[in-house]
Amino acid sequence: MININYRDLNTIRAKIALLMAASIVKYEEIKTNNSGSCIDASIEVERDLDPWLFIDFDGDATLEIDDKVYAAYTENRIFRLNPGPHNVRLCLSNINYAGGRSVRYNGMYVVYHAPNTFRLAIKALIISEIAEVFEDLRNSLLIILNKSLDKVLITTVSPKQISMFLKYMTQYIRPIPDFLGSIFAYYTVEELSFLRPPDIDELERMSKEALKVLDEELNHLSNYMGKRGILYTIGYSHLDLAWLWPVDVTRQKVRRTVGDMLSIITQYPEAKFAWSNVAFLNWLKSDDPRLFQKFKEAVNSGLIVLVGGSWVEFDANLPGGESLVRQFLYGQRFLLREFGRTAEVGWLPDTFGFPASLPQILKKSGIKAFFEAKLSWSTINRFPYSVFQWEGIDGTRIITINSQQFWGEFHPNDIKRALQFHTKPDLPAFQPFGRTDGGGSTTWISMERFRVINTVPGTPLIMIEDPANYVKILERSNDLPVWHGELYLETHRGVYSNGTSMKKMVRELEVALRDLEIWSVLLNVRRSYEDYWHTLLEAEYHDPMGATNTKNAYDDIMSRLVDVFNRVNEEIKSILNGAVTNDDNWYTVFNSLPWSREVMIELNKPLKGYPAQRIGDNRYIVKVNAPPMGMVSYEIGDGIATGDVSVNDTEGFIENSIIRVYYGDGKLRVYDKEVNREVIRESRLVACEDIAIPWSGWNLEGWYRRNCVVLLPKSIEVVERGPLRATVRLTYEFKKSLVTQLIHVKDHSRIIEFEVDADWRERFIVLRNEFILGIKGEHATYEIPYGVIERNNKPSNPWDAAKFEVPASRWGDLWDTDYGVAIINRGLQGYSALENVIGITILRSPMFPNPFLDYGKAHVEYAVYPHRGSWIDGQVPRIAQEFNVPVRIVKGKTVSESFMEIKNPGILLEALKWSEDDKNTIVIRMWETHGKETRASLEINGEYESIYEADLLERVTGNLDPEKIVFKPYEIKTVLIRMRNHVKPHLRLS
Repeated sequence: MININYRDLNTIRAKIALLMAASIVKYEEIKTNNSGSCIDASIEVERDLDPWLFIDFDGDATLEIDDKVYAAYTENRIFRLNPGPHNVRLCLSNINYAGGRSVRYNGMYVVYHAPNTFRLAIKALIISEIAEVFEDLRNSLLIILNKSLDKVLITTVSPKQISMFLKYMTQYIRPIPDFLGSIFAYYTVEELSFLRPPDIDELERMSKEALKVLDEELNHLSNYMGKRGILYTIGYSHLDLAWLWPVDVTRQKVRRTVGDMLSIITQYPEAKFAWSNVAFLNWLKSDDPRLFQKFKEAVNSGLIVLVGGSWVEFDANLPGGESLVRQFLYGQRFLLREFGRTAEVGWLPDTFGFPASLPQILKKSGIKAFFEAKLSWSTINRFPYSVFQWEGIDGTRIITINSQQFWGEFHPNDIKRALQFHTKPDLPAFQPFGRTDGGGSTTWISMERFRVINTVPGTPLIMIEDPANYVKILERSNDLPVWHGELYLETHRGVYSNGTSMKKMVRELEVALRDLEIWSVLLNVRRSYEDYWHTLLEAEYHDPMGATNTKNAYDDIMSRLVDVFNRVNEEIKSILNGAVTNDDNWYTVFNSLPWSREVMIELNKPLKGYPAQRIGDNRYIVKVNAPPMGMVSYEIGDGIATGDVSVNDTEGFIENSIIRVYYGDGKLRVYDKEVNREVIRESRLVACEDIAIPWSGWNLEGWYRRNCVVLLPKSIEVVERGPLRATVRLTYEFKKSLVTQLIHVKDHSRIIEFEVDADWRERFIVLRNEFILGIKGEHATYEIPYGVIERNNKPSNPWDAAKFEVPASRWGDLWDTDYGVAIINRGLQGYSALENVIGITILRSPMFPNPFLDYGKAHVEYAVYPHRGSWIDGQVPRIAQEFNVPVRIVKGKTVSESFMEIKNPGILLEALKWSEDDKNTIVIRMWETHGKETRASLEINGEYESIYEADLLERVTGNLDPEKIVFKPYEIKTVLIRMRNHVKPHLRLS
């Protein structure tokens, strides 16, 4: 029932707005000097009043007041000042906070408030926000506010006070009363000059009494009502590395974000902040050593807490497993080196889903608990837990915190939602507060809210704490629920396939860095390549990796990757050239995989006595053997024209002795000659409408399948006819776009290779290759970073149905017990499997945030691998690694040599490198791929001093008996072998 004797909420807000305006005693525009993009000023701030600096602008800037640094942006334009002289510098960014081009600057002011009146206005405003959000407290708080505001009678306010209020305080209060917000639509300041300001001394006296009443009434209410619920929190600034702005802008944002945090801590000693993204600290150390030192002091004082432990907040689905390991290897080592500690709480609040292998990677990187806040974005199923034990595919469990969001300014609505989202009411909830995406710390209004809310009965108790202290509470709980398997995000599925050039370059650089480290060890070049890894790891931040950034940010990251890729390949070339003697009559082939391979290489001359096929002017493909992780030389000379590949123009197929690929009717089909069955009934390119709102650049929604066009080839031509390789070229036209598909069949190989070149001129279309298989399709299995997972391709519930597009690392396989078909990719990672149809997304063409994305020329490569039996029987992990790791060729001759061989097909080697701490110790990282416990022995030919097992940070965890190495299912195993000086390792794992 409405009580006409009390002001309602809107009327209370109107009086608070009037208080804010009336509290402005005076203001002075600052005289400034321009120095390039920076604006400088010297000011003298008076005493006795409450002085604030107000920047009248719309944009993003670094503010410096004497030796303090602040983040200034459209939503954070006022800053407390101390009395006395100050030097002020404002350096404007050429883009706004969210990366847009609209930037406006009108001037800076010193604004003086009447202290009691302004304090009353802010406190009353916050209590009114609580009353609005917490319905059961509303009547009690409105009565308290009425009693307090009764003590203040305002009979006038000047037009200058109104004008300044409208300029800089309206972002904090809504609604704006018409007598303030609309008055200048009808009257000028001059016309309203008859309105005088209130008597400040009287206003201050009344405000002081009103504050007293407010405190007394809240204390009285606390006699009847206590706090309800506990919310643990910490300040946090989510800062995207290259989203709507390039990296150089991010470096500016890092500096002002750190300065902002330190300034807030000075003003509010109870404040604490979490910091992830180690790369940003590396930048800060270089860009502003003085500020970095202050940051270190805050860490040592416990006011800033190091979380995450990774180089950046990475995409967890798309990079290779070794990239995820290096995130922590280099991130944690930096923290240990600079701060004497490592992070204990993993921190990926905005990452687009999490593979089931991540718990093992986290735990073996020194992480005790994991925080994310993205699963709340899922659009089909609500994730059931806010705190839980997450169990990975290998059985590793890690405490995981799933918050509703990772930003906020302590608004009561955020606090209420955090408690409502929490699923374990017997335990406190957790949610960080602060800015998101564009940097800047928790603001002054946030901290004022924190202080006021904790004085109001009936609201949750908010505790700003190190997240590790919250984890300790969870560790004491013995009934946390358990979630098994991946944490699949039911949105942002388009990121698996965005940016074909980015995905391809990331994969190629991962492979190149792997090779560089391997050949450095085997050929005794002792140095760390951490600096190269930094560039790759930064590109694997979730926005650039998903290609969900603006064109300038995308191009910036690509140019950095290409530069490092070229440098890495130059180093590899130099190392390999050092292993051969100059002889123009020989080629040497280097194989970095630890098993022998039959490979086809492309040369400008054939090799003496080896199968060769001419494919163009001075271009040949030659089939050779490469020893396990070793090198072998071949003499140039006349090749032999032999092989089992042929073409049948009459019936329209290319084939070898194992498989036949029909193309004659424009519908590709594959027949397995060894088992006499059609294994792929149709391969088809489909172009489908791809419109998803919101987040169109991120999201691929299930309804894309409603409006698809099957592309039919306009021309078909056999361009290579064997005997080593036959190739058919199919050309498609779609609207204004041209797509060419090359399909290769090679000598004695089951692998059918696809190359797609597109001149793509469409938007709002997704292009896919779908394969209708000649099997039932009982299982769909995919590689994930350092793991393998099975997903249901016959959905019977909403959780399975939501996975209509899924991420894979290098391969996905649809199989029955007797037969299967794998699709192996080189950077195309969006897959689908439904019943007996498996598909891969070739490219997307969204309009935002990058309308140029994949517009024009695009080149992608993938392979189809039909095989007998399951993916294990077909040795798909090995085949996929072979497809992604080419041999390397240099001119010259050497002695054939093999350094390492792994006989067990279930073990993959992903890294062989020098130790970060000891250049006489080599690090071997392997993983078990079949999901079975495996025993192996390691033969080491060469003198070594010791062999140990280590965690992913290369810290020794125990002795290792090389003759009795046990791999648990999907285990990642790191082995350290200390070699005697200058001894090449020769290893054999069987």
